[in-house]
Amino acid sequence: MRRFSWLAGLFGCLAAMLVWARRTRDPGPVPSMPARETLTVLAEDGARLHVEVDGPAYADRTVVFVHGVLARAAEWDAQWGALRGTERVVRYDHRGHGDSTMPRPASDIDQLGRDLRCVIDAVAPTGDVVLVGHSMGGMAILALVTQQPEIVGPRVSAVALVGTGAGHDIPGHPIENAVRWLARRRLLDPLMWVLRQAAPGIEMVRPRRTLGMRGLVRALLFGRVDASRDLVIQTQAMLEQPPVATLAAFQGALLRLDKRAALVTLRSVPVAVVCGDADRLTRVEHSVAMARDLGAAAELTVLAGAGHSIAQSTPAEVTGALRRLLARVDDQRQPARAG
Repeated sequence: MRRFSWLAGLFGCLAAMLVWARRTRDPGPVPSMPARETLTVLAEDGARLHVEVDGPAYADRTVVFVHGVLARAAEWDAQWGALRGTERVVRYDHRGHGDSTMPRPASDIDQLGRDLRCVIDAVAPTGDVVLVGHSMGGMAILALVTQQPEIVGPRVSAVALVGTGAGHDIPGHPIENAVRWLARRRLLDPLMWVLRQAAPGIEMVRPRRTLGMRGLVRALLFGRVDASRDLVIQTQAMLEQPPVATLAAFQGALLRLDKRAALVTLRSVPVAVVCGDADRLTRVEHSVAMARDLGAAAELTVLAGAGHSIAQSTPAEVTGALRRLLARVDDQRQPARAG
C-alpha cells in the first residue's frame, strides 16, 4: 500500500508538471511591424526561409538585416521602420527560427552564410547590398564573406556588425577562451549530442513566461541602463518561441566560431561595429578586437551601459550608426560618379 501511494504521488506530480507546462507553453505572438511583401526562399537543402521585403524591386541599394540566435526578423523593427522610407530593406528568419523551417536538426554557421546568399540572390539580384547582422546574424555575414570573398566590393558595399564577434580569444577571460578551445576541437560535441537527443523531452515540460526566465533574460541580454519591463517581456516572448532543438543545433557552432579571416576581406568596404559595454553574451572586447583587425574600414560605436539586445534597447543609437555607415558608402560613390 505504501509503495502504491508513493507511485501514485510521483505520477500525480508528473501530471501536474505537464499540465503546468502546457499552461505556460505558448508565449503569445511577438509584435512585428508589417512588411509590404513576404515570400519564401528555398535554401540549398530545402529549408524554407521566411523573408520580408519593403521597397522597389530594382533599387540601387538593398539593406539586409540578419537577426541573432533564438530571435526573429522582428528584432530589427526599429531600424526597419527608420530606413524603409529611404532604402529598400530586407529581413528574414534564420532556419529553425520564426516562420522558417529547418529540415534537419544539426546545423552550423557556415550553413547560415549559404542561407544568406540564397536570400540575396532571390531578393536583391542587382544593385549594392549592405549587410547588417546582430549576434549570430553578424557571424552568418562573416561566414558568407569567408566562403565568397569576391562579393565584397562588387556586391556587398558595406557591413554592420552589431553585438557580435569573429572568434577572438579575449585576454582576461580564461573560462570563455577555454570553452572556445574545447569546442573548436570538438570535445564538447558529446554534450551537444546529448542536448539534441533530450530536446524533444525538454520541450514537453518546458515552461514559458516564467518570472525566473524573465530575470535571466534581463540579466543576460540587457545592461545597466537599457532595460524596461515591457521590453524585457517582449524579448522573453521572442526568445522562447523557437524549440529547444534550435538552440541545441546552433550552440556548438557558436562556440566553435572562428571567422577572423573575413575581417581582412572587409577592409575594402566601410564597416560599422556597434556594441554595448555591458554586453554579457558577446563582450565589448570582441568588438574592439574586430575594429582593430578591420583598421581604417571600421567605425567603432560603444554604447555606455547597454547590453546585448541593443537593436531593441537603444534603437536610436543603432539606427544612427547605420545612417552614418550608409553616408560613408554614399561618400565613396561620389568620386566614382564624378569620374
